[in-house]
Amino acid sequence: MLGFGEVGGVGQLVYHSFRFADYEIDYLKDGTWAAIPVCDAHHPPDVTQKDYISGGYILSTLCNLAKK
Repeated sequence: MLGFGEVGGVGQLVYHSFRFADYEIDYLKDGTWAAIPVCDAHHPPDVTQKDYISGGYILSTLCNLAKK
């Protein structure tokens, strides 16, 4: 069992997610594909405060995954 003090206070971090309206799929010079977000004045990203991920949530999810 890990405590937040053992991992540098990761429980206090908050990550805000955002979504782009659209993505353009592009074939890069190195032979890989990339999804490039469309972001301009007409297509701003959607930033909502309800969709956030805390450091504690990430830590508990990783610990639960490690148990499996």
